[in-house]
Amino acid sequence: MKLRVGLIGHGRWGRGLARAILEHPAFELILVCDSDARALEGAPAGVDTSTRLGQLAGSRLDALFVAIDPRQQGQMAASLLSLGLPLFVEKPLAMSLAEAQQIVQTRRPGQVVFVDHLAQYMPVHRRAQALLRLMPETELKAVFGLRHGARARPGVDALWTLGPHDVALLHSFGRGQAQWRAFRDGDGRVVADSIEDSGGPNRLWLGAAGSSRRQTLYFVGNKVLWVDEAEAALRLGPCSEQSVGALFLAKTSAELDAQLTILYARTDRVPEIANPGEQIEACAEDSLLNALTEFASALQGDGNVRSGAEEGCAVVATLAAIEHALSAGERR
Repeated sequence: MKLRVGLIGHGRWGRGLARAILEHPAFELILVCDSDARALEGAPAGVDTSTRLGQLAGSRLDALFVAIDPRQQGQMAASLLSLGLPLFVEKPLAMSLAEAQQIVQTRRPGQVVFVDHLAQYMPVHRRAQALLRLMPETELKAVFGLRHGARARPGVDALWTLGPHDVALLHSFGRGQAQWRAFRDGDGRVVADSIEDSGGPNRLWLGAAGSSRRQTLYFVGNKVLWVDEAEAALRLGPCSEQSVGALFLAKTSAELDAQLTILYARTDRVPEIANPGEQIEACAEDSLLNALTEFASALQGDGNVRSGAEEGCAVVATLAAIEHALSAGERR
């Protein structure tokens, strides 16, 4: 029997989520709510719509999906907890640490809160994590995340719309929860650095751009593992400490591009099957469908979520620390 679900928010993100819900075999979309009646004009055929949240109570739902303005999402999620339903919340969980902590503290025992940190569900990142486990040089020395989005949400800094992906990836390796220092480059993009207590540096370079770039570089031993989301490809090659240092010292887009060009030229594409003996979790090519599958499994009691309320709160805490470093205008 399919899980009956409702969706709150039918803007650009909500419409994409609605399509994925309809495509997924575990869910039946029953109701779409949006305070803007115009947003509901394109709702899926056969699905009830409403501009009032009061209709949720009488719809006999098994779970709720939330995809509204990030500035309002934390308060909305916190208020919905009283319904006792599992929640699937678009990232970020909230835009203040206090709101995120409220969600963690007030949810009911066993109530699932899933945060859509989508990069963790991309097959290319799962392959990268599997390959990193196979590499003999087990020490992860540094991580560099580059995420330039072609479309930004009006009124919301790219730190909060793009940053959750890369912060969640850092957290999956136990990194990124140390002190941060941050600045903006000449194009207004966020450049954030953290120094781990027991490891090397992490750097995130986030912001709006004319074209999308989504790359993560893992430096292990004397190698770099290059993850390119757009190409869904991994590249591997040698890398010296001097090259890593030069990349992390870049201050402008020109300096960044120069160092990335040098590193890229030294790498080769990793074959699809990096190691026939390695068991890599089977997943769909669509990362959102993978996230929905994990959410459905948790609701059916068949598994845990890797992006639950606690991790969502931890990501918000890191983003808040970076935002504070930016506003303080200091390099700590």
